[in-house]
Amino acid sequence: MPDLVDQDRDAIRTWLQTDPNRARVRWYNDVAGPVEWTHDGKRYRIIVLIRHIVQTATGQPPRAQLWPPNWYRAQDGRTLHQIAEPLP
Repeated sequence: MPDLVDQDRDAIRTWLQTDPNRARVRWYNDVAGPVEWTHDGKRYRIIVLIRHIVQTATGQPPRAQLWPPNWYRAQDGRTLHQIAEPLP
C-alpha cells in the first residue's frame, strides 16, 4: 500500500496481516485477470481487487483515487511500475 494513501491504513494492514495469503498475488500476462489472489485463488483486474480489499478491510469504499501499479510491491519493495520500467 502506498505511503500517501488517504485510507484507513491501519485497518487495511491489520486485515491483510490476519491471513498472509491476503497480501499475496500471482501475476499473469492477461489483461482480463492479471492477478490471482492467493487468498481465494480467483483472478482479478488489479483495481477491482484493491477496491474489494479496501472495502472489506475498512467497511467503506476507497476514499482516494487508486493507481493500482503503486499498490503492489515485490518482496524487495519495488512497485509494479518500477519492475516494468526497465523492461523492453
